[in-house]
Amino acid sequence: MTLKWNRIRQVTWSIYNLPFVAAATLWRRCLPKTTFIAIVGSMGKSTAAKCLYKILSAQFPCITNEDSNGRFGLTRTLLKVRPRHRFAVLEVGILKKNRMWRSAWMVKPQVVSMTGVARRHVSGLGTLDSILHEKAQIMRYLPADGLATLNGDDQRVASLAGTLPCPVRMFGSDPKHDVWAGEVSAIWPERLRLRVHVGAESYPLQTSLVGTHWTPSVLAAIATAVGLGVKPRDAINTLDGMEPFQVRLDPVTLPNGAVILRDEYNGGLPTYQVALEILREARVTRRIAAVGRVTEAEGGPSEGAREVGTLLAESADVTLLTGPQARDIRAAAADAGMARDRMFVVEDVRGMADWIRDNSRSGDLILLKGEWNEHLSRASFAQLGSVDCWRSPCPVPFVCDRCSKLGFVPHREGA
Repeated sequence: MTLKWNRIRQVTWSIYNLPFVAAATLWRRCLPKTTFIAIVGSMGKSTAAKCLYKILSAQFPCITNEDSNGRFGLTRTLLKVRPRHRFAVLEVGILKKNRMWRSAWMVKPQVVSMTGVARRHVSGLGTLDSILHEKAQIMRYLPADGLATLNGDDQRVASLAGTLPCPVRMFGSDPKHDVWAGEVSAIWPERLRLRVHVGAESYPLQTSLVGTHWTPSVLAAIATAVGLGVKPRDAINTLDGMEPFQVRLDPVTLPNGAVILRDEYNGGLPTYQVALEILREARVTRRIAAVGRVTEAEGGPSEGAREVGTLLAESADVTLLTGPQARDIRAAAADAGMARDRMFVVEDVRGMADWIRDNSRSGDLILLKGEWNEHLSRASFAQLGSVDCWRSPCPVPFVCDRCSKLGFVPHREGA
């Protein structure tokens, strides 16, 4: 019955939005002086879009997504574009097959940047090859005088270069690429630092991003900006101190001196592997992993739980678990050698928030990791003030930061 009503709601929502989709598609055709840029890929596209927007908006009137990256979110963004905007930087995402062409037809981009493909949304998209094929549909509309920037370190993505009608710029770690990075490092508490090479020029770049895995996103933005005429020095200098995108390894310092790394938007296994490696390498007094659901594991939820449990035993000093996979993850961590007295299972997000408040201390690095629809964000907000909403499950389809029902009231200074 739940599936039936969910389907009814989806159909109703689609019918309601059809006039807006049509209006956005028509409005896009009325903006010949605005260059539309699509950022696509399995991971890192939000950060790439944010980086590119920061570069371009420093010199030109620009607009970017303030909503979801799906078709209806793009609709709302497109309707906000005005003729004065020189660039529209649009992150474009999909969950299922045969969906990208809809967004592609609506946006009709002149520039596309692809950050890479990974096992994300495999239940709806299938294998890595089918994910690439689906995401590449947006490049069908590239004009001969357009631009594509591709992650040359990803062989699947790089293979697209010979199929495109427009100029292509490659980015990655190979000196043969148009834009490449060397001297890359980011071991917490240090942030992402790299030297960016563009042709014969090279410049150091110090960001505030957490982890080296953001390098392709940063390079995608720089390669695209340079391809659009921005001077390499200007593009790189603009990204100096670049802050993390919301809830993508986003650090929050607590009143007691502990730090929470908020990464509770994407619960896919590949993102767990990246985040737990960052935790493992961190130079801190104590490493705590506060973990929810694991998705996108090739063998299903049980295989995901086993993989994450093994990684936790290698990466964390203390593990805090909640959700339907909690006991499976704990069992896998114990099998991998983690002491049971260092693993705690709590009933819900509120229990997680209480544990962090009562047990964290200065010198702790706490990785808050899960899927956006678990709303683990409340465990972080509760350390900084009071929270009204503890619904479980919560049906709100976006992160708590943008929800009026959160009811967050920060602690008064000195209280």
